[in-house]
Amino acid sequence: MKTDRARRHRDATGERDDPFRDPYPYAGQLRRIDGRAPFNHYLWPLGDDWFWAHNDLGRRFSNTWNISAVALADGRWIVDGFVKDDESAMEFFRSRETALRTAAARLIRMIRRARCSTGRDHVSAEDYPLLIAWTLETIGRPARKVFVAPPPPPTPLPPPTTLLEIMERCL
Repeated sequence: MKTDRARRHRDATGERDDPFRDPYPYAGQLRRIDGRAPFNHYLWPLGDDWFWAHNDLGRRFSNTWNISAVALADGRWIVDGFVKDDESAMEFFRSRETALRTAAARLIRMIRRARCSTGRDHVSAEDYPLLIAWTLETIGRPARKVFVAPPPPPTPLPPPTTLLEIMERCL
């Protein structure tokens, strides 16, 4: 006997839901430099363009304090990975340096505001200069590697139909 829980995980057609199905697919042309399309209207940065304060300064800093830039396949850059359907509403940059400087300026603004907050992301008087210096130092970090998209796979050969074709492929 099927339970309600088993029925809940089926979509309208009666098929089981795919847990990796994009809940909010993007239909535009933007792609990351490696050809990956946005998932749920978000493009994750590659590892060399994403910097976290807690990796460099210690675990007492939350995940809020990070800088990232996403390289697009057409040579442009975006600061945050959120992709909008209307590209005219997005802010694009011509270089990695410009994108990282913009991300750093936004992060410094957040750090300054966090001095006055009392929540989880509060920045104390002793941590404030550390975060500002880390942010400014991060701007000058070079990219560790240049990503080159892999070539497309070769087209597969049709199955051989004669003995002669089989022998030619073995050579």
